[in-house]
Amino acid sequence: MPRRLCLQPSAPSPSQRLSCRSCLDVVQSVSLRHHLVKGWWKDTGKPEDILEANQLVLSELSSYNRGTFEQDVKTSRVICVDEGTVVLSGTTLRGPMIIGRNCRIGPGCYIGPYTSIGDNTVVRGAEVENTVIMGDCQIECQKRIVDSIGRNTHISDSADSLPRGSHFVIGENTFICL
Repeated sequence: MPRRLCLQPSAPSPSQRLSCRSCLDVVQSVSLRHHLVKGWWKDTGKPEDILEANQLVLSELSSYNRGTFEQDVKTSRVICVDEGTVVLSGTTLRGPMIIGRNCRIGPGCYIGPYTSIGDNTVVRGAEVENTVIMGDCQIECQKRIVDSIGRNTHISDSADSLPRGSHFVIGENTFICL
């Protein structure tokens, strides 16, 4: 069995992309193999690249519904919903979009085109479009969220808490527009 090696440079390049150039000393000591990728390929080194790749993937999906829709849910275009997900009344789903397993969407949500929602996510009252929610998130606010990426996050309205204001726990290389 061939030995597998994960290459990870010690620091990103000036363009903030990770490069294998700093790993050349390690590479010279092992045997490398290659694999030809057929079809399209997209570099996803930056957040906007992930959003673009998401659009490309969602554009190729066919609709399916393995979840549960309450009455008064409006849908259009390609909608993919996985097992255990419940979409509550008063929600609008406009594809192409995909919702993972065991999610709760609504009531009163708009999930717009080019949105991917990962497993175990709750979206209540929000409008979400062109966004990748990687899973285990809670979005409970009366806000419009666009062009965003997140995993294991919680977004809520500050109107019900004191002191009022925007509260953030910010990770490295974060961009916020209020």
